[in-house]
Amino acid sequence: MPARGKPFAPGNKLGRGRPRGSRNKTTLLAQELLDSYAEPLVRKCLHMALQADPKAMQLCMDRILPARRDLPVKIGKLPMSTAAELSKVSEMVLQKVASGQITVTQGLGFSELIENRRGTIETVEVDARVRALLKGELHPGEHPAIIDLPLWREVQERLKAGKRSRLDQAGQPQDALLRGLLFCEACGTPMVPACTTKKNRRHRYYACLSAQKKGWKTCPSRALPARRIEDSVIERLGQLRPLGADPARSPDRRYLMENLVERVTYHGGTGQVRITLTKSGPLPKGGIHD
Repeated sequence: MPARGKPFAPGNKLGRGRPRGSRNKTTLLAQELLDSYAEPLVRKCLHMALQADPKAMQLCMDRILPARRDLPVKIGKLPMSTAAELSKVSEMVLQKVASGQITVTQGLGFSELIENRRGTIETVEVDARVRALLKGELHPGEHPAIIDLPLWREVQERLKAGKRSRLDQAGQPQDALLRGLLFCEACGTPMVPACTTKKNRRHRYYACLSAQKKGWKTCPSRALPARRIEDSVIERLGQLRPLGADPARSPDRRYLMENLVERVTYHGGTGQVRITLTKSGPLPKGGIHD
């Protein structure tokens, strides 16, 4: 079903309608009344102006002496066919402004016209130069390759690989055991892994995400050495499962983190760590000691 009023039915069922250019009847009536009282209204306005009525005086003066507009200025025929001629014309306009023959406003108007003419000439000249170079023919934009395509692809792959390795070493250590598991107990936000390099040595740590955004003074945990918290968690998990002589270097540490640990919280003010297991529930509280 078509929408109401759409499409419009052809023609006008109520008649031809108002002819094009016709005026409203109310407007015509008001115009007739104004015309019939035009002479006495003008006489009244002049009488009030002679009696120093400010509004009547302003109305009469606006009609007698309207605001002055820019007058035509004749400065002779100006050669404006080339860029060199435009430079000479611009210099001539500046001289006429300096000598007082034309006003500054008039000089600015001439300068604008000269600049527009200069843009037109430059466009025409550039188009002519391009056509002369192409000699009326279209040429493809391809050119012989500088290097072979297989070599170019090999270089691109090496560049991508180098870029990935630099990003991996920049600030996100790949061997962070507690990534996504460690949280700041004071702020309730994750502690994200990061690393820094000093004296050719790489130091890993976990930083409170809230402290990174709001400032280090807003959180008691701030940053924590990664090896310190990871060894402490591994040592306490080793009490549940034998890890060999050196728990910190056991190959089972990644397995423990992925299968036993659900969440680790750390409070920097008290140094307390809470480990929540996936099935066995939380381990007892304990501190991290140097």
